[in-house]
Amino acid sequence: MQRSTSPRLRQLHPGRRRGHQSSGAGQGPGTWVTVDLGPAQELNRVEMKARTIPGDYTRAYHVETSGDGVTRPAMARGQGNAGEMVIPLPPAAAVTFAVSEAK
Repeated sequence: MQRSTSPRLRQLHPGRRRGHQSSGAGQGPGTWVTVDLGPAQELNRVEMKARTIPGDYTRAYHVETSGDGVTRPAMARGQGNAGEMVIPLPPAAAVTFAVSEAK
């Protein structure tokens, strides 16, 4: 997969802070974000970077991808951490992917 040059994929920033995705609530089990990639793209990893706000990071993650926009099989699970995380995935064509805070 080529590195995305799309601002919406490089940095999700609908909130006021540039480069920061925020729901306005603290992270906890069940918190999630879904990204619509448009046309199917080869996806082999998800990169996340936690900000320096104490406690503002994914403690445990669950990644799902979808090639048809309907079914979303689990592709990866693991322990999160503060700082940068690269979550490797089995290469697959995807139209959406979701990352959720695992329980």
